[in-house]
This record gives sequence, structure tokens and C-alpha cells, in this order.
Amino acid sequence: MKAVGNHLVLTFCEKSELFTIILTRTKNLMPIEDVESIHALLGRRGLAVQSVRELCRNNSAIRLTLHTAVVFTLMMIFLMGN
Repeated sequence: MKAVGNHLVLTFCEKSELFTIILTRTKNLMPIEDVESIHALLGRRGLAVQSVRELCRNNSAIRLTLHTAVVFTLMMIFLMGN
């Protein structure tokens, strides 16, 4: 776990695979420079980025609560693992 400014980076293990979630307090998506910085941090720790998904709670097309987003993420992790 790492918290910097307006975002939090969580890395966790599920079935011998590592997953990282970035949570931000800002209303807009994170600047690409911040995301690239996080990718570089993960790379320095020996963790490769294989897939990136972005969800926005305030997006009018996708109104997800935090719990729904977590459930969706875990479902995707499970489906990708099979």
C-alpha cells in the first residue's frame, strides 16, 4: 500500500497472482503522468502491468458505488484467472 497526495495504491494477492487498484479522491480521472509513475513504481518492484481498466464513479454512463466497483473488479480477476 502507498498513499500519495490524492491517490492510494493497493496491491493484493489472489490465487498466487498480484493485483493493484488505484483509488483517487479527485472527480476526474488521474493525469496520465501519475498513472505512468505508478506503473514505473510497480516495475521497480518487479511487478509487470498486464491489463489496465478505468472506472469513474461520477461517470453518467456508469454509476457504480465503491462496493460495486470492488465486486466487479474481483469478478474480473476471477474470470481472468480461469
